[in-house]
This record gives sequence, structure tokens and C-alpha cells, in this order.
Amino acid sequence: MSANSGPSGPRMAPGTGAASRRTTGPGVWAVVVPALDEEATVTEVVGSFHALGARTVLVDNGSRDRTGDLARRAGAEVVLEPRRGYGSACLSGIEHLRRNEPPDVVAFADCDGSVAAADVDRLIATVQDGRYDLVLGRRVPAEPGALLVHQRIGNAMLMRSLAPILGRPLRDPSPIRAIRWGLLARLDLREQTYGLPIEMLVKAGRTGARIGEVSVAYYRRRGGRSKVAGSLGGTCRATAGLFAVSFRLCLTHTE
Repeated sequence: MSANSGPSGPRMAPGTGAASRRTTGPGVWAVVVPALDEEATVTEVVGSFHALGARTVLVDNGSRDRTGDLARRAGAEVVLEPRRGYGSACLSGIEHLRRNEPPDVVAFADCDGSVAAADVDRLIATVQDGRYDLVLGRRVPAEPGALLVHQRIGNAMLMRSLAPILGRPLRDPSPIRAIRWGLLARLDLREQTYGLPIEMLVKAGRTGARIGEVSVAYYRRRGGRSKVAGSLGGTCRATAGLFAVSFRLCLTHTE
């Protein structure tokens, strides 16, 4: 367990009432989990989603440790994507689902133990019950250091710039999200980097999809290493990159 470990147990506990929502079996929803060198947390993360009846697709984005093997042993469908990039991993997971009985709803979650499976399940519920077509998990720090000040400022600036496209103010461009498969399949996502969540958001907004957000408890990562937000410089570069993706998408739309 890493030095940044937070309290275990409750954050991975199954949600309640999940089974009563699902009338078509475990395959009614799936979660795509991009992972890179996260053997410290992958077994628990996959197990927590299985406890909720979720179909778990773990995309190994070139790990040099046992992440893929441990995920497979825990029951995940493991997809290998050697091309580095958050977007590349997510796109491979989406393509895997497209080729293998797509579910009704797809969630996206990290493999570092920063978000409880029960909170992802709550996002799924808001899509299953018809409230939203795409719902973001607005990350609320559950312990010191979970979401740094410069991260919050960058997130707020980015989401403010997207409000005209989305038709409503949202607060967090969170990668933790759930989306109806019918909508996801129409978006023609292409971003290979951490800009993919923004591409999804902008393209969904253009379709008139019902987009919302639900608060989720956010913890310090328990395994792996941050590829984007581990430092002020990294966050600034990431925010600039996300603005660039947003600007390019908006420009393309107006041409």
C-alpha cells in the first residue's frame, strides 16, 4: 500500500439497491478501467465492481508490472493497448465492448482507488432511471490532498468556457462518468490523450443530450503514479492541452 493510502473498506463497499435496478442481468452495464502500472490496487478495484454485478473491462496501457495478470485473475476482461494515452486506452475499451455485446450503459473509472465503486454505481443509476444520458462524477475531496487547489482552479476555468456548448454550468470535467451506449456509439470519439473526456462532453452537448453531474467522494490515489496532475507544472500543461482540445472542437463545429 502506498504512502498516500486513505481509509479502505467504505470506499470500495458495494452500493445498495443495485440489483433491484437491473432487469437484464450483469451485462446491463459495464465499466472501462484504463490502467498503467497499478498492480497495488487493481485486484481490489476489479473486485469492487464485480461485487456490484458490473462487467469490468480493464485496458492495460503498457504496464510493466502485473496489472494485466492480476486484473484477469480478478475476473476482468483485459484488453491490451500498447499505444500510450488515456484516450487510446478508453477507445480500445469502447471498441472491445462494441465487438462483444455492448451494454446499455458504460461507466469510466480510474484504477488507482481514488473513487469508490459504489459512487460509480450511483452515476449508472442516474442514466438507467432516465435522468441523464451522460453524467459526470463531480469530485469532492474526501481527504487532504485528494484534489489540489491548482487542479480545482483549472477545472473551474475549463468548465466555465464550455458552458455555452453544454447549455448549463458544470464544475468538473471529471473522467469518472457514465453514458448511455446509444449516445456513446454516435459520438465518433477520436482523441488519444487525456482530452478524450472533453471530446465526449463537447460532442454529447452538441447532440442535445441530457448532461449532468453527481458528487462523488474523491480520495488520494492508492497506487500507481499520476500521469497528469501530480504537480503544478503537470496540471498547467494538462489544462492548456484540454483548452486546446476544446478550442479545436469548437472551431471545427463552426467551420
